[in-house]
Amino acid sequence: MNEIVEFQTNAQHTPGPWFVQSDDEHVVRSHPNGGDWIADAGSGRPHKYEENSANARLIAAAPELLKACLVVTEFLNALEAGVTEHDPLRRLRLRIHAPLRAALDPAIAKATATGQKPEGSR
Repeated sequence: MNEIVEFQTNAQHTPGPWFVQSDDEHVVRSHPNGGDWIADAGSGRPHKYEENSANARLIAAAPELLKACLVVTEFLNALEAGVTEHDPLRRLRLRIHAPLRAALDPAIAKATATGQKPEGSR
């Protein structure tokens, strides 16, 4: 989990967790009672209240979702490190891991603005 700790330490975004503001369900802040303003998911769209609230909840979950992606990626790295050419389950393991990587790697790259795959990804 060293990559995760290093990423969280060097993160360019406001540290999580983030919260949907209790008196305005479209505003995301860094503290449940205020804190830094992160986003306004309802600006200019008052007629789409439910969608705006859902967007705010998704934005508020972003730091935890990124951390979950990094944890799963590190887990896959550890599993793949033990796979040898002679492993009878090698093809099965890699076939199962491929769709996970296809979902995780672009999401992590987008969230971290690196445009690169996480270390150890294939």
